[in-house]
Amino acid sequence: MEFGIVPIIASLAFLIVLILVYNSKKQINDITNKIFKLYIYISLTFCITELLFVFTVTYVDISIISKIIWKIHWVFGCSYWGLLFLYLVIIIKNIEVNSFKEVFNYDKVLKIILIIFMVVPFITLIVPADSVDIMLENKELMFSNKKLDIFIVIYCSIILISIYSYYLANRKKVSKTCRFSVYITIINSISFIIFQILLPNISLYFELSVVMAYILYFNFANPDIGLMKEINLVQKDIEKINKTKTDFLSNMSYEIKIPIDLITNLCNDISTINVFDQEMVKKDLKQIIISGNNLLEIVNNVLDISKIESGRNILIEKEYNLKEMIDDISSNAISRIGAKKVEFKLELDENISSILIGDYSKLYRAILNIVNNAAKFTEVGKVVFSVTSNKNGNYEKLLFKVSDTGNGIKEEDKNSLFSKGVKLKNNVGGETEGSGLGLSISKDYIDALGGKIWFESEYRVGSTFYIEVSQKIKDSTPIGQIKSDVKDDNKRIDCTGKTVLIVDDNKPNIKVVKRLLEKYNFKVDSVLNGQDCIYKIKSEIHYDLIFMDHVMEGMDGIETLHVLKSLKEYNLPPVIVLTANAMSDTRDLYIKEGFDGYLSKPVTLKDLDKVVNKYFNNK
Repeated sequence: MEFGIVPIIASLAFLIVLILVYNSKKQINDITNKIFKLYIYISLTFCITELLFVFTVTYVDISIISKIIWKIHWVFGCSYWGLLFLYLVIIIKNIEVNSFKEVFNYDKVLKIILIIFMVVPFITLIVPADSVDIMLENKELMFSNKKLDIFIVIYCSIILISIYSYYLANRKKVSKTCRFSVYITIINSISFIIFQILLPNISLYFELSVVMAYILYFNFANPDIGLMKEINLVQKDIEKINKTKTDFLSNMSYEIKIPIDLITNLCNDISTINVFDQEMVKKDLKQIIISGNNLLEIVNNVLDISKIESGRNILIEKEYNLKEMIDDISSNAISRIGAKKVEFKLELDENISSILIGDYSKLYRAILNIVNNAAKFTEVGKVVFSVTSNKNGNYEKLLFKVSDTGNGIKEEDKNSLFSKGVKLKNNVGGETEGSGLGLSISKDYIDALGGKIWFESEYRVGSTFYIEVSQKIKDSTPIGQIKSDVKDDNKRIDCTGKTVLIVDDNKPNIKVVKRLLEKYNFKVDSVLNGQDCIYKIKSEIHYDLIFMDHVMEGMDGIETLHVLKSLKEYNLPPVIVLTANAMSDTRDLYIKEGFDGYLSKPVTLKDLDKVVNKYFNNK
């Protein structure tokens, strides 16, 4: 009798070790770990009831108690088989759910099988325990009898057939580890059942559960395996990200190189011509300007993508003039169209509220990218930019619509159009232009604003893009009319007698800004660092406006401004930061530091006009 107990005690010791090891490690709270934990505790109960049964048969010698424990023992034994099936099926089918209820409702076939397996353990309660009386009479342990053996063989056969059926149905998706576990489960189960019938005095059913627990642990439930899988997934993600970055940098280097090469070559040609041809030089300069604008657009898009991917894509809401936004975007489009045979039309609902509250920078960039694409890729015909709205309480639901007669979008390209790096096709020769970032940025920004962006397109006919977004109303005064077809007429405010100081450590930048300011008849002075700027102010030289670079050697622009602000006894004019830092959220940062305005490099006459008009119009 003692010999029959030894395998039970040994198996119990192995199972306890496994439970301790399993619980000593942090587990992922997923369905597979929940079932495995239940599986090993059911196995533990299976073992404990078996030991109790042996104890009652050996020392208590009360038939009814032994029979009750015997039947409870086999309720847990059959439950163990059902959990083994459920665990392997979840692994085979890769079922990703969080609860037993979701597994139960996964599909109809699985639900029927699980119902059968939940009912079967309780059927063992009605299986006669004749062998108990024989054991009590002969004082000999018997872990098998004919009626129970028949029942277990039938039950296990159904389970093993079910497991194998699920395996065959999903074998193409099954890993080698899972395949091994299925086969070893089938072989072990059949072997243990046969040996248990041949050796009825030794407990083998429970030993099977312990062996299977170890197999499942080392193949699936061990957290180290999950960690290795996570590491492999992370490694694949890193490789994918690195490839994406490599492709992105390769694409950007190509896109940046094109305009730089063109600018460099045209400048070299102009500098080496023997006979000055004014018309030819004007055409070359116009091409240089276009290439410079394209290069600036690529840099701005890269900066926007960098901000989005770094997690700094937060909303900065403030009040803004919608009329100024539309006018600015329209002027950009007209400039981009240039001499092409393309008509630009602005259709505006004049009843739209003039002053709104929202993230101006994101909305502006999103719309500008769409309108610029329409202007860039339309060679003939028209570009129509329309703005309509519906008021809803304190909010204005704006609908921006941009239609063009460009080349349109192929059907196979439509699903990936808003993906990063996807380029639109130019009508001429089917060449690609641009970085392929504009539409992706527009979608990211509109999503952040809680709006919608979509499009309609017919290849070789044209496209229409829509942006819908709600903004809070600050001033419901109607926006009125905007004349979109009025180009720069070169008329500037006359600022004769006014003096401007430029603070910049880059002499070519000073030269460019000085030429622009001279169009307004300003008297222009300049210094190369912040210390000299402070010296000028302390010398009580009068200036009406100061343009100051941010990044300079020695004292930077912000530090210089703080020193100037501390000079209470001196009359400080408005100070406008002049910087290459063109991130859309930097304007507010500079204003918080004390600057009176913001201009990003390269400075344009249009932007300069706004500053000059603000401080010198009607003065």
